[in-house]
Amino acid sequence: MIYPSEADIVAFFKNLIEGLHPYVNANEVTLNFSSSIKQQELLYQPFLLSQSVMQLVGNIINLLPPKNNTSPWFVAHESPVKLKVRVPRN
Repeated sequence: MIYPSEADIVAFFKNLIEGLHPYVNANEVTLNFSSSIKQQELLYQPFLLSQSVMQLVGNIINLLPPKNNTSPWFVAHESPVKLKVRVPRN
């Protein structure tokens, strides 16, 4: 069983997105993260959440053509944190 832990979810998301930059750069796409809140302690399961976010990001990157100017943004805001993915249209 995977037990949840209480930790800063904003830092967790930011580090996940930043950790994907080598993969993103190899696909010649840009990926950004921003947050209107600096810190939010929440109870979550890091393993399950990281799998879901990684799969989401991987799918977005695979659907974007290489050298695309589109920059997906992962935006955390409000309390409790809501993670939104914004992919601007070209």
